[in-house]
Amino acid sequence: MLDSMIAIGLLVLANFILMLARKRKRGFLRFTLSFLAFSMLFPAFLFALRALT
Repeated sequence: MLDSMIAIGLLVLANFILMLARKRKRGFLRFTLSFLAFSMLFPAFLFALRALT
């Protein structure tokens, strides 16, 4: 149960970070935020996979 909540929390946080990144027109901060959000998807996938098994 806790693993699925962590996975959902990571996905929500990644979505929020991507929303902030898309408001930026261009630059290093937009790339950094997008990369951070993208890198959060892999641990979220692993937690979701662990919650299913």
